[in-house]
Amino acid sequence: MTATLEDGMVLTVEIGFATTAGSGTVPINSTLASITWTDVTSSVRDVSTSRGRSSELDTYSAGSCSVILDNRTRLFDPENSAGIYYGKLTPLRPIRIRVTPAGGTIRSIFFGFIDQFPQAYSYPRDATVTVTATDAFKVLNQYKLPSYWYTTITAAAPTAWYPLADFNGSFYAFEIAKPSGTSAQWMSSTANVNSSCTPGEALLAAEPATSSSFDGQKIVQIIDPLPTFAKFTNQNTWTAEMWIQTTESTTGNYGIWNHGNHDGACIGMVVAGGNATIVAQFGDYNIVPGTVNTKNVQINVNDGKPHHIVLNYKSNSAFDTVNEIYVDGVSTATSSSFSDEIENNYSFMTLGFPINKSATGANNFTNYFKGSIQHLVLYKGANLSAADVLAHYQIGVGSYKQGDRTDTRITTLSALAGWMSDGLDLGTGDTTVLGLDITGKGLLDALKEVETAEQGRLFMSVDGKIKFVDRNSEGSGNFITSQATFSDNPTGVEIAYSDITLTYDDRYIFNDITFTQPDGTSYNNYDATSQGKYFKQTFVVDNFIADSGYFLVNAGLYKLAQYKDPQMRIDELTVNTRRKTAYQSPCTTLDIGDRITVNRTPQNVGSAISKTLIIEGIKHRITRDEWTVTFNTSPTLQNAPFVLDSATLGVLDTNILGY
Repeated sequence: MTATLEDGMVLTVEIGFATTAGSGTVPINSTLASITWTDVTSSVRDVSTSRGRSSELDTYSAGSCSVILDNRTRLFDPENSAGIYYGKLTPLRPIRIRVTPAGGTIRSIFFGFIDQFPQAYSYPRDATVTVTATDAFKVLNQYKLPSYWYTTITAAAPTAWYPLADFNGSFYAFEIAKPSGTSAQWMSSTANVNSSCTPGEALLAAEPATSSSFDGQKIVQIIDPLPTFAKFTNQNTWTAEMWIQTTESTTGNYGIWNHGNHDGACIGMVVAGGNATIVAQFGDYNIVPGTVNTKNVQINVNDGKPHHIVLNYKSNSAFDTVNEIYVDGVSTATSSSFSDEIENNYSFMTLGFPINKSATGANNFTNYFKGSIQHLVLYKGANLSAADVLAHYQIGVGSYKQGDRTDTRITTLSALAGWMSDGLDLGTGDTTVLGLDITGKGLLDALKEVETAEQGRLFMSVDGKIKFVDRNSEGSGNFITSQATFSDNPTGVEIAYSDITLTYDDRYIFNDITFTQPDGTSYNNYDATSQGKYFKQTFVVDNFIADSGYFLVNAGLYKLAQYKDPQMRIDELTVNTRRKTAYQSPCTTLDIGDRITVNRTPQNVGSAISKTLIIEGIKHRITRDEWTVTFNTSPTLQNAPFVLDSATLGVLDTNILGY
């Protein structure tokens, strides 16, 4: 049921006690549309909501609401086993609050997830539950994004995956990461190891784990206790993938990876003239040398930087092979006749060990590898495609998805978190961003980085969606056309406000603006005239992930033009919607980002002053006999880019050159 208030306004409070998909309780990995709503309005005594921010320079915080419920019958007591909601009164249930203005249509003013059902008693018979709820920013803030490398490799379902990143203090143990979720197997060094490896720096961008460091004497021989798991038994198609780092410059041939004891494959490094290149060979291991196929990629790899190596092997029934070796996403491919298929009994693999496969000594890898190795990944039955290889490389170096628009990045991030498929409301971004770098970050922090790069807006909508407003949308629609007029002496359709807060101070003066990218690249804009009047007032934005110096420079210039001079601001105004029925519809329809007009004649002295503002935050306070709406606002100067051929935004004297 709903509650009709004295002035004809209808209030509806509903809790989502079930969903038709996902976990059955909250719609993560599901849809907003799957929620089954239960109306609890008949028990409501009091409602308050808060969304948005105090000013345009604040970050959007999580929206919140408080609903006081009558609990004299223990209807909302989680321990009342006879109650109709027993077993459903748990935290993080969805809740929504909707209103219907007199003669109007229903609309939402809040959507969130319940924090608690606290019980309160007042002697002798009264009892209430003050349900508090927070919008999905709370959920997004709790979600830590996984390593995109781990997510990608897991999805690729390799045969075996040795992160080479676990060090127990006495020797290296190599855990096979098994994407199927079954128990991991530990591959430890054997008696053939000359000495134990030590941990080295991580080779992947934003990767928290270490690598395995080889000092030119150490090797690792991996014995697989599960023959059906990690071996390439009678496989005509397989792939080996890894990351290496080295600064070795001494002329020679160095063994990196070898698999098998007959007709096996190996990856080595040849150093000549101070430069090192990667070479792959196919042929016998440490026995009478036979036919050898050699492939190499002319990319220097001893520069101390991480390098990605992929070896693809594919043979048909006639033993015609196509072998590909990729370094940093670049490949060399040849076809040749090979004398035998891969041996069906491979007992080990080695890392960092000298390898002899050729009757010509110049082709043998006679030296131990010196450097670091991380993430040895093995696939059998299929090769990585060129597109997959390039993606894996870009993920590892942090350039994957570089150049994505801001709205595209938000879609990628929300999908990683399993966010609702119908839970996005995104404008088209005007900024492109750097490569995906999310390891260890919270989802909300990553989303806010995108918002900052765009210099747009990101908040939770009243219907539970992640809403993203691009920068240049502020030159059109509700941002440019006033949606309501408020006045201290209203006439016609103007709305009377009851309270207003004005400020004119130095909090919003900034005349030295610096934007800095994650790699430390920065650009500073300043205004000497403003500094001469108001001293140096700094504004700094770090971790600005826009991918171009164009955005770095122009974001600062745009901000400087907005804040180099002070102005009278209306920070807050409050409306009592009970004062007039006609106030109900506009005050419950207005949303964050809408433009409004405020007319005032202070102390009724002089001419009326008219200001256009942008709504930054909205608060509702609702009881049986009270309904007030408070709007936090910012000047439209902060939101008005210069637009050619616009009668109102085409005047540079009053508008800011956008980008």
